[in-house]
Amino acid sequence: MAGSSWDVVQRNVRILESTIDSKLTAYSQLPSAIARSTSSYGNATALDFSTGRASTSSSQQNIDHTKAEAELTSLLAQLSHSISELTSVLDDPSTPPTSGQLHAVQRHREVLLDLERDFRRASTNVRHAIDRRDLLGNVQGDIHAYKLRTAPEADQLLAERGHIDNSHRMIDSTLQQAYATRADLASQHSLIQSATAKIRATTAQIPALNRLITMIGRRRRRDQIIIAGITVISRQFRDMPRSRVEGLLSSFPKLLPANSQHTTIETESVRYVYQPLEDLYMILITNRSSNILQDIDTLHLFARTVSDLCRSLDERDIVRNSFELLEAFDEIVSLGYRENVSLIQIRSILEMDSHEEKIQEIIERNKELEAKEELKRRAKQLELQRREAARRGMGPPGGGFGSGMGMGGGSGGYSSVPGSSFEPAAAPVYVHRENSAASPSAPSAKPFKGKGMQLGKKAKGDLLGSIDG
Repeated sequence: MAGSSWDVVQRNVRILESTIDSKLTAYSQLPSAIARSTSSYGNATALDFSTGRASTSSSQQNIDHTKAEAELTSLLAQLSHSISELTSVLDDPSTPPTSGQLHAVQRHREVLLDLERDFRRASTNVRHAIDRRDLLGNVQGDIHAYKLRTAPEADQLLAERGHIDNSHRMIDSTLQQAYATRADLASQHSLIQSATAKIRATTAQIPALNRLITMIGRRRRRDQIIIAGITVISRQFRDMPRSRVEGLLSSFPKLLPANSQHTTIETESVRYVYQPLEDLYMILITNRSSNILQDIDTLHLFARTVSDLCRSLDERDIVRNSFELLEAFDEIVSLGYRENVSLIQIRSILEMDSHEEKIQEIIERNKELEAKEELKRRAKQLELQRREAARRGMGPPGGGFGSGMGMGGGSGGYSSVPGSSFEPAAAPVYVHRENSAASPSAPSAKPFKGKGMQLGKKAKGDLLGSIDG
């Protein structure tokens, strides 16, 4: 059903196009017929639009023009409606359109636009021809009336008024064309402004592309002229002499091809797998029997690690973070074999904190605080002992110790005891108090008092100094 309606509507469209084309051709000949009638002072025949024959009056020409214009307008409206029906037939979801049908509808629309444009052009030409005919006819009539001098003055004024009206109509038509041209120029100006804005917006996005292109060009030029290089950092995962490593690295710039799309170089004994990092090269040197896919993946992991640890990929920043990079490299490759780690795992390993280490640090810190508190406590104890010793030393020379111990105050047989019993005076004061309690005679308290006070002062000063420090 949809196929039959498509064929019917398309046939109707083609008939309308053919009819409009033939009538538009006849309509386009009206200006030439009007011009011929004007050149012969209105006596020549004009072309009849409907029959193709000639008409002899200007009024007939006006009628033909009006009828032809109305008929063409109606036919163009019918053609537009038929094309809309074709489009609605294609919009039926039950029968999807083919590419040929879509192309046919597009072609019919283009033909409709061409016919409408030709019709407007022909209509404008016909109006201009009619205006020109009226103007020239009026002028010729004036000349004829002037020659005959039979027309009254009122008729001449009316005729002049008609001429002025015709001139006004022509001026109005010209002004309308000028206004239309001005509107077209304004629309073109706005279109140019919008295009300029789009170009500027696109140009604003171009600098990033220009920088990228400049970097690529600089890298290509660098690849073409590089003849030597400087090793920033190097890590060997196998035992190799330094001269061997330096020889392999120094030969790399000479082996680097210009304008090559590959990132591997093979020699007789080793394989270079490299990757550019801005102005530097990340190089992985392996033997030729290694897995190249794994080598490339390892190299990419090395490059991502360097980019992650360094803010900028320049020589100074890489040297500054060289130890962190070497630790990360050791996590990636161990004893020449690739470890199954990712960049996130490497970052976690480098930032890893030991729980036992934190506990041990807390224990050590608590021990230090306890030691300081113990020193303060002992310092207070020594201060109390010193005050106690000073208070006891201010009593009677012989009665204090003698009565306190329940012993006599004789000094005959104990004169040499203080010198020998109080020799270990370098011991802490609290030990010295025990010895003083066991002293057999009172005279021995005087030398003990002096030494005890001196030792107490010294110990207090040392302990308080260590605590304050």
